[in-house]
Amino acid sequence: QLTQGNHMSTNSLVNDWVEVQKAAFTHFVNSYLEKKNLKVNDLEEDFADGNTIIVFVESLIGKRFNRKYNIDPRMRVHKLENTLLALEFLVENGVNEGNLTIGPTDFIDKNLTFLLGFLWMLFRTFRIDTYTHRGDKSPEESLLSWCKEVTKDYEGVNISNSFRDSFDDGLTLLAIIDNYCKLFLDSEIFDYESRRNEFSALENTEFALNVAKEHLGIPIFVDAEDLSNKLVDDRNIVLYVSMFFHAFVSATENEKLLQKEMDSRLETLRDKKKKQVDILSLKSEEKVVERLETEKKLNILKEKNEKLKSEYMERAEQTKIDIETTEAENAKLIESIEEVKTKYESLNENLEQDKQFYISSFEKLEELMNIHLKNIHQWKENLKQEREYRSSHVVQRTEQDLAECTMEDQIDYISEALSEEDRILRELSKETGYSRKPKKSSKSVK
Repeated sequence: QLTQGNHMSTNSLVNDWVEVQKAAFTHFVNSYLEKKNLKVNDLEEDFADGNTIIVFVESLIGKRFNRKYNIDPRMRVHKLENTLLALEFLVENGVNEGNLTIGPTDFIDKNLTFLLGFLWMLFRTFRIDTYTHRGDKSPEESLLSWCKEVTKDYEGVNISNSFRDSFDDGLTLLAIIDNYCKLFLDSEIFDYESRRNEFSALENTEFALNVAKEHLGIPIFVDAEDLSNKLVDDRNIVLYVSMFFHAFVSATENEKLLQKEMDSRLETLRDKKKKQVDILSLKSEEKVVERLETEKKLNILKEKNEKLKSEYMERAEQTKIDIETTEAENAKLIESIEEVKTKYESLNENLEQDKQFYISSFEKLEELMNIHLKNIHQWKENLKQEREYRSSHVVQRTEQDLAECTMEDQIDYISEALSEEDRILRELSKETGYSRKPKKSSKSVK
């Protein structure tokens, strides 16, 4: 490597290699820490706090850290204890203890070389080996086999047993990216054949790195020119290519999770629908019972209505008869009233006639009496008698008595008085020997 890169110094190559490793493993660590809403910016500093290492291994293994540890380690001894617990937790969950070439003090003392080696071991164990290991092949060989499988339908892709030789023309990366886009993005971002025929290896490599960053979220931690010139270390290429493999695995797992979630939702919907059907069935049965009860109530109401209707008709008929009877009685009453009224008017008329008769008779009697009194005085003068006449107070008595008597009594009284006067007059005539003719005498008096 150093021979091919005579233009670079040894220190520069080492520094570049370290920076590439740091960038790759920072991305690797954050891909797990983001599940806990955490993030590392500096591997050396963050892994030295005695707490990040616990959160990372817990997310990496996918199990809850079941040991008691110091949540807020501030003293060195507490940080060492937490780191040791994290390493023991890894061994308990399948990590070969012989592969742990790092100790708690290396984390706390910020030994970057041992830290990168530790992360590389975890990367091969949990990222590459877990998904790609087949038979007796190493993780790297399995990763190359996966690359061949993904790009087998793409012309121009030549994958050998060396990562450096397999990724120097940009076509392998373009083929992997195009396959990913068609499978998971359901789109064609670029035309592979056009890129293969019209652009150089460096141009295709630069283009592939940028597309991977934009659409797959894979950070660029290798140089396109170095990759084209086969100057990049195999470990760095393995790290970078494994990012693509992880993108495929994550997308597949996401699809499975999505499918599982969809199946779960579908099952939930089916259960919900079944429950709804059961509820509807129950409600239907309840409605049938309710309808029967309603019909029963309606029949009872109908019977009551018929009974009320019959009673109403009977009462209406009786009321009609009563009205007709009342009208007949009223007609008779009116007729009786009219008859009484007629009789009353007739009686009033008769009374008025009688009254007029009595008044007229009384007036006539009064007139006759006055005439009679005049005749008496005339008789007295003719007889020339100086004596008191017994009947001289007839008028006076009559006026006095009549004031307190009814008309009938007055008439009777006057009649009796006149009769008495006539009797006296007749006696007087006999005594005097005077004979009179009433008619002539009346005329002479008048």
